[in-house]
Amino acid sequence: MTAAQADLAGARSEFTRLRTIDTPRVEDGAAIWRIARDSEV
Repeated sequence: MTAAQADLAGARSEFTRLRTIDTPRVEDGAAIWRIARDSEV
């Protein structure tokens, strides 16, 4: 594999990794709840 091919393979795997959507975590939900609770509406 040449350096150019290795760069292309790395870029492709990076693109695939960035396209995936992370599942929500409990901490994310708790942070959103605190923001909503503390907001002045």
